[in-house]
Amino acid sequence: MKQSIPQSPVWVYFAAVLLPFNGGFINAATLVSFLHNSVGYVTGNIAYAGTYFAEHDILMFFRMMLLIFSFLIGAIISSLIVKSEYYHRDYRYRVNLMLQLMLVIVAMILLRYHIMGCEYLLAGAMGVQNAMTTHYGSALIRTTHMTGTTTDLGVLIAHWIKNNQVALWKIRLYLILILSFLVGAISGAVIFQAFSSNAFYVSISIYIIMIFLHKKQ
Repeated sequence: MKQSIPQSPVWVYFAAVLLPFNGGFINAATLVSFLHNSVGYVTGNIAYAGTYFAEHDILMFFRMMLLIFSFLIGAIISSLIVKSEYYHRDYRYRVNLMLQLMLVIVAMILLRYHIMGCEYLLAGAMGVQNAMTTHYGSALIRTTHMTGTTTDLGVLIAHWIKNNQVALWKIRLYLILILSFLVGAISGAVIFQAFSSNAFYVSISIYIIMIFLHKKQ
């Protein structure tokens, strides 16, 4: 792992557990909320945009396109903050995490009062998070969707079946990412149904923990 991700393995695994959990949590919570849409699934939102356009539902088409654009803007801002292609421990990651924290806090307040627009803030937060974690290991870690991670895992398993040499730590890491996202999705749906917008205190707590852990590493 050290040859591919130049940072503490402890930090990698904390990120691999907490951030995918958060990604799954936010996506599931927004899906079961009055928004009825997962904010971090760019592929799915593009597909939705296409179907809405075909059905001549222009309002929903533009809503999906704005979610995609919000995710994109978040990724751009994240990459402007974190300038290196690889992880270097400095204040920029704390700034990045604080930005995500602020976006979720404001979105939670808007969601509490059923004010439209909170979904775009959450989509932006997911874009910021996903771009930030991509920098951890040259696109090895994705935390807001699992399509690429599942593909990477499948490729590694195929190489293992063919008796090719594979990095077992990568298989372990991808499994942790997928499992953490799944647990986060289950938790997001269950907790949001029980506590409504207050469920996002879970995401807020995760960001605070990540900021604290980054200072300590």
